[in-house]
Parts: sequence; structure tokens; C-alpha cells
Amino acid sequence: MTMTRWQTISAYFVLLIACCAGVFRIGPWAVVASASLLALISLVANRTAFLPHAGTVAEPVLVLSHILNSAAIASAAYIFGFIARWAWGL
Repeated sequence: MTMTRWQTISAYFVLLIACCAGVFRIGPWAVVASASLLALISLVANRTAFLPHAGTVAEPVLVLSHILNSAAIASAAYIFGFIARWAWGL
């Protein structure tokens, strides 16, 4: 199942905030907040459509996958903002 329009816009907005946090050097806690919001947005979607009913192990692994992906993407957005600040000479 694909993300709805509000989920896509919300995820883009969260990534934009993480990037701006890197530009303005707000601090690494912005990455934690962004990762949490991205994980929440991705977990709102219907997860069972992607997952065959394989037992009780698959659901926690899927949640962990969402959390790790969200942390990596939020960290990359923050680092991109930090590099953009350096490139622009701010």
C-alpha cells in the first residue's frame, strides 16, 4: 500500500526541518525528533499489506526496519544541511 498524500507531505516537511536544523546548527536532538516523526509517519500506513503472515517474529522486525530507516534518513538530511551551510559559507 502506498503512502497517502498527507503522509508524503508530512515526511517531506520533517526532512526539510531536519535539513534546516543542520543548516542552523540546532543540534543532534533534531535528528532524534525527526527520526521519531518519520518512523511514526511510516508506521501509520497499513503494514500488513507488505507482510505475509509469517508468525510473531516478522512484526517486530518490520518495526525495527522502519526505525532504522527513519534514523538513517533523518541523519542524512541533517548532515546534508550541515554540508550545505559549509558550501554556502554561512
